[in-house]
Amino acid sequence: MTQDASVAMLTIAVLTIAACSSPPDPAAGQSLTDGYWHGSFGPYDFIYELSLTDGGFGGAVHMIEDGRQLTVGSIADVSLDGSAIEMSVIAFTPYRGQVDLAAGRITGGHPDAPGYQELNLTKVAPADWPMVPSGEPGYAWTRPTRDDGWKTGAPAEVGIDPAAIDDTVAAILAGEAGAMHSLLVVRDGTLVVEEYFHGWDADDLHRIASCTKSLSSLLVGIAIDRGKIDGVDVPLLDFFPERGAAAGEGWQAIRLEHLLTMSMGLDWTAREVDAFT
Repeated sequence: MTQDASVAMLTIAVLTIAACSSPPDPAAGQSLTDGYWHGSFGPYDFIYELSLTDGGFGGAVHMIEDGRQLTVGSIADVSLDGSAIEMSVIAFTPYRGQVDLAAGRITGGHPDAPGYQELNLTKVAPADWPMVPSGEPGYAWTRPTRDDGWKTGAPAEVGIDPAAIDDTVAAILAGEAGAMHSLLVVRDGTLVVEEYFHGWDADDLHRIASCTKSLSSLLVGIAIDRGKIDGVDVPLLDFFPERGAAAGEGWQAIRLEHLLTMSMGLDWTAREVDAFT
């Protein structure tokens, strides 16, 4: 090994050891993990945003798809043992990996999550991921522009303190409200704020998951009140008679109430469900 190579290896070893001390040394810690680390899994990008404080490492994990931030989870704890790193991530299983300081790379993943094993991370610049909150961006209110019949105006015109709007949007831009995608404020029929964040805009579709459950039950109640549906005890297959032949065992016992209360009792991954739908 040449003298230059020996010096380089010694430098890496010193930085790694220093980063593992408790409390961590800020300069060494920043060399090892502080900053943005990017990895991909399927259609998703993950940005591990690590920061060093007096109490140790912390941060957040940003989940991104097609340039739009979907969710964000907090990193509750980061432990370093030599080149081994483990991160406790809220809403995810722990991340475990090996740090290659010279290459700016962490090789690892979430081994406790079935089907979600490898997630190698590479250090990247914050500017490469503009939808991830960074720092304290400025905000200046502008009147919403609509062509769908909504009346628009300024917050002060409907009795809203403009400073409260400025503070709220600034907090969202800084990531203090998680992965919030949009904010619309309406008062007295007037739209006074329409803002989109972290890569989203007015034309983007969302996975709304369970957001429509309350609306579904409300509409069913209206239908029952108007005599369109006899009640929640109606068998589900009565609404889909053409699907009866494809429905497997158990479907005949399912009633509308079971859908509204999420108590169908069937494995939604089963082939019977696929055949019915």
